[in-house]
Amino acid sequence: VAKTYFSLLANIRFDLSRTLLENVNNTLQVFLSLTNAQYVALILLETGTEEEEEEEEEVSLIGSCKAKELPFTDAQILETESVSEYILSTLESNHSEFQDSEKNIQGLAPLKSIIYTPIAQGSDIKGVLIQAFDMSYSNNIHNFNLSLMVAYHIYTILQNENLYKQAKDASFIDGLTGCYNKKYLLNNMQSIFNNTYNYGTNLACLFIDADYFKQVNDQHGHKVGDKVLSKLATILRSHIRQSDFVIRFGGDEFIVLLNSVSIEKLEEFCQTVNKELLSLYVFIVKDGQRIPFSVTMGAKIYYPLRNNISSGEELLQAADKALYQAKSKQKGTIHIEE
Repeated sequence: VAKTYFSLLANIRFDLSRTLLENVNNTLQVFLSLTNAQYVALILLETGTEEEEEEEEEVSLIGSCKAKELPFTDAQILETESVSEYILSTLESNHSEFQDSEKNIQGLAPLKSIIYTPIAQGSDIKGVLIQAFDMSYSNNIHNFNLSLMVAYHIYTILQNENLYKQAKDASFIDGLTGCYNKKYLLNNMQSIFNNTYNYGTNLACLFIDADYFKQVNDQHGHKVGDKVLSKLATILRSHIRQSDFVIRFGGDEFIVLLNSVSIEKLEEFCQTVNKELLSLYVFIVKDGQRIPFSVTMGAKIYYPLRNNISSGEELLQAADKALYQAKSKQKGTIHIEE
């Protein structure tokens, strides 16, 4: 049992470079391979307007896997009356349901038994996970436990997908730089933080401040200042992955969230960004010297279960303090707190 659980966790890790459907199908394939089930599938609630949600709930089959060729289609699963009744019952109760027949389930031979597990966290129910067996099945609590683990993992996948859907909303995008804005950060920082815990990776939060930006505006004008900020945002975004975030926090301050990153990579990130800013050839004059435009960074790395950071807000505050430390030492550098 322990070996199977370990294999499950090792192989269903969410890959942010994949699409939602690719992650779901990978999870279902691994899930099927670790059981004696003949068929597994994910059923999701269809989202609609408030008026539509007051009507009967609609569901759709998003993905499935079969252990071998079976004489029924995915469409027949939802069309089978007994199955649809169990799906609705699972959604209503928010508890696992078990369907067992003396013979094959009508129209779905050779399936005899089906475990229905809600994809949910608290009262937030997103769908149902199906794990179906043939006549060889004998009741085993191990299969129920596996279904619960996979259901929780799929819930996390769906939550993360929702973060990216929100990011496409114009109200969450900064008009000047095209980055996510402070509203998006405040709405989603805790979810991003929670995902780090669920994935078992670290999360680096960087507070970035544009050095001498007031002097850039004073000496070159606000149009140049806007172009500099826009170019800075472009440079920051060019050095992150799909799993990372760049947010314009306000004025000349940016926040970057980097998943699963080392101290060496953070230092390299700071050096690369400042090197590319040199190519802008934007200088300010201070005490008779020409100083190139640069940025100073403060970073706090959150390691799940390793330090005392307990919320997204605390992580932001810790990164802000790290930025203060960096600015008090030398501009154009990064100060990292583990």
